[in-house]
Amino acid sequence: MTADLVRNYAINGIQYDDHMSLPSGFAHVDALSHSQHYRVMEDFMTQIKNSVKAARRNAIVSYSPSTIEFSQSHHNVDWENYLQHGVVDEIVPQYYRSSSNDYKIIINRDIPRLHGHQTSLIGGIRLSESGPRTPAGEVQKMIDLSYARVSFWFGDDIITGVYKPPKLLTNVDVVL
Repeated sequence: MTADLVRNYAINGIQYDDHMSLPSGFAHVDALSHSQHYRVMEDFMTQIKNSVKAARRNAIVSYSPSTIEFSQSHHNVDWENYLQHGVVDEIVPQYYRSSSNDYKIIINRDIPRLHGHQTSLIGGIRLSESGPRTPAGEVQKMIDLSYARVSFWFGDDIITGVYKPPKLLTNVDVVL
């Protein structure tokens, strides 16, 4: 289905989020070892990437997981190795926090584990929904802390028309 989307529509790539996982809590999943969990998910994502690249060689295959620890323990996804193994072109972790200090803690925990692939990591910043709004000053600090690029998650506010983007010091292109 993913390859059909890439082949039949003018899109530059595809991104899967943390729902593309093998969640813990199911008997048949919990019966597997951690290495089996990780291998199942890595093999599946590799199949997706191969089918996307066969349909459109330059298409980007992106993955937007939770933090490394949460992904490994709850979603059975070992994305810290996805870049090293060539499973995806970019990782956009959902570092959705309301304070730049919390954001910095997560960045400092995950970045060293990427073994030289830090520039393929795009920090996900939540601006609204699923928690308190992130103040503009904190958003700017998170942008400044990010290793390469950032991605913003807006939630339902765009649809309802309630959200008003904060003024940021950094030039950031927002594409909807």
